[in-house]
Formats: sequence, structure tokens, C-alpha cells
Amino acid sequence: MTATPTLSAFPELKNKIKDMISAMMLTDPLLGIMLKRTWIYVDESLPSAAATDGLRIYVNPKLFLKFSDTVKLAILAHELMHIILKHNSRAKAVMSRHSLSQLDANFVADAKANQYLMESFDVYQFVRPDNLAKVLGMSVSDVKTMSFEELCWELAKRKSELRQYQRGYAGRPGSNDIQQPIAGGEVLNEGDKEDVGVGDEEAVSERVVRKYSEALVTAKAIGRLPGWAERVFSEIVKPKIDWKVMLKEMLTKGLGKKVKRTWARPSRKHPLYPGKEFLKHMNKVVVLMDTSGSIDEKELQQFASEVYYIVKNVAEVILIPWDADVHGEFAVRRPSDVRKLKVRGGGGTVIRPALELVNRKYAGRTIIILSDWQIADLGEPATEALLRRHARNIIAVTTSATPPSCLRNVIRIEV
Repeated sequence: MTATPTLSAFPELKNKIKDMISAMMLTDPLLGIMLKRTWIYVDESLPSAAATDGLRIYVNPKLFLKFSDTVKLAILAHELMHIILKHNSRAKAVMSRHSLSQLDANFVADAKANQYLMESFDVYQFVRPDNLAKVLGMSVSDVKTMSFEELCWELAKRKSELRQYQRGYAGRPGSNDIQQPIAGGEVLNEGDKEDVGVGDEEAVSERVVRKYSEALVTAKAIGRLPGWAERVFSEIVKPKIDWKVMLKEMLTKGLGKKVKRTWARPSRKHPLYPGKEFLKHMNKVVVLMDTSGSIDEKELQQFASEVYYIVKNVAEVILIPWDADVHGEFAVRRPSDVRKLKVRGGGGTVIRPALELVNRKYAGRTIIILSDWQIADLGEPATEALLRRHARNIIAVTTSATPPSCLRNVIRIEV
């Protein structure tokens, strides 16, 4: 997008936006700094008072101006939280994964955005965590602690309840405000020049993180940092760590007596140190690979790649594909074996049968679970008991939701 400043045909709206920015600098300097650096445009075609494309804000004058000043301020803060939390790109991912509509994803995103605004802004008319908790049949505290992705998965299982609530949702501020990039209209606020023309998803993410980081530092320096600010920062900034290094370290720890140090074969990298020798009768590593319907083709390919890597580093793997049932046990002794595998699946996601198999035949061995962790029976006592029983030996690899808290060895990968 290459919109440039123009002489405003909406002087009332432009002045109002200027006043809102000044007011937000006083109410919440962190968001005020972000708003001042954000391009704001007119878009009279919007079905809501305001919307965001993930980096910029668009305002429908007719709808925006009908609200009170306190609600106008909350609307702008709300759009900023969508930007900061990267809801546009995250919504796109969950919509394809769970067959959710734009309105479904927006419903969850609104509740998550507003949970950080409730103490300082007038979001009474907006969708809040308590509204989402009612639809999902959860406690408000659970909704606040769960991630956007986890809540979307829960929502996908309860679409009928959502439809009943959405009858009164469309008219609320913020509804349907996560949009694909919109053609630039008249400029109401000039943001950072570096944002002009940015449309690539990765570049948008980098710009958001940079601006939020700088705003956070400034707000902290003046002593006006909201309690949620650093928690949000940790959510949107993914550590640049090679997960395979982490996995290798965890595998080495998990192998225990299966590996010993020996001076007969000095380390290749450090000749002054002993090398590693794999014992001949080492225990096999068991890999539970999720092949359910929630796992798309890209994830299956990624999982196969991880099994390939594990075999290269461990020597032998027992691969167990599963969805609602177990689909066999395959001994994988060399990387070439991975290419020959034809796994079945595509059904529901229930991990208990796979865990029961592990409990019968492979107790005490290192267990790697490759999944998006959108698993239907995680809350069931029998499943939870099995996970707790083997938690010390489990390495949970996830592409989406957060594994249960009883599992301490967790690795998150990007597909």
C-alpha cells in the first residue's frame, strides 16, 4: 500500500483522532505511543466502526463518530491490541486449520484483545473474556490464561453455542474488525514512514515487534507500564532457538545409560574430551505421531522430517501413528525407512489408545509426541493419569496448542 497524506475532507474526524491520540498518551502511554506511530485511514465501506489489516487502522466516519468519546478511545485501543497481538496472521492460520469463519476467529480475538483493556478503557459494549467463557463453558480465568489458538480450537468444537451468541454480536464495537489489507483511503494520522508499502506477513510482524519493543522501553522509562505489557511481549516475540538443538539435548538426557563417554573414541570437535559411544542394546525411542484430521499435509511432512532427524541421532525409533486409534507400530532403523512409511489417519484426535500402548509395551523409554496438541481427551482423568505417569520421559513437540502443564519437556516448532 502506498497511500500518502492528503488534505482531509473529514476535518471533524481528523481532529477527533488527534484528540484521541493525546488522550491515550495520558491514559496509557504504551498504547499512546503505538497509536501515534500507526497510520490511520478513512474507509467508508467498513461494516464496523474501525478495522485493522495487521499494521494499519481504518475508520468508517459514519459509524465511528456515533459513539461517545470514551468508546471511541476504546475502539482505537482495541484495534491496537489486535495489531500488537498479531491477530490478523494468527487468525488466518487457525481459520484454515479448524474451518473457522472470519467472524469466529474475530470473536476469540476480540475477547483476548479486550482482556488487557478492561481496567483502563470503556469496553463494556465489546466482547470480553466473560462472554467467551460463557460460550465455551469455561471459567473466565481459564479463558484469560489460554492462548488465542487454544481458544479457537475449543470454539471449533462448540460452534452451535457460538451461533446463538453471534446474533447480538455483529453490532458491537470491534465485531468483524480483522480484515485483509484494505485499499488506502484518506489519511487521518501519519504513522511511521517505514510502514508505508509494507504488506508481507513477515515484514508486518517485524514492524509490529519493533514498534512495540520501542514503545515498551519508553513507557517503562517514564514509569507508566501496564501490568500486562511484558506478558504480551513474551507472547509475540518467539525465541530464535534451533529446536533441533533443544531436542538433541533432551534426547541425550533421556537416553541415560544408553550413551557413555569413552576415551577410545575422542570427540571430533574437541579432541581433548572423550567421545560418545552408543551402547549396542540401547532402548528404543518411541515416537507418537499425530495423523488426525487436524494435522494438515504440511505438518505431516514436518513430522516425517523430525522422525528422520531423530533416527539419525538415536539409531532406532518405534513409530506409532495415531488419531482416535493406533495405526500400527513401525521399527525405523535408518533414515531411508522413513521414506517408505505410509501412515493412515485423518480421524478424530484421541491420544489415550496410543498412551495405553506405550504403558503396556514401552514404559520407561523416551517418548516423543509430535502433535498440534488439539487433542479431544486431554481433560479426561484416564488420559491425564497416563500423561502424568510417563511425564518424566515425554518430550512434547507442538505446532499449535500448549501441551498439559504436567509435561515439562516441551518444544514448539513452526510449520
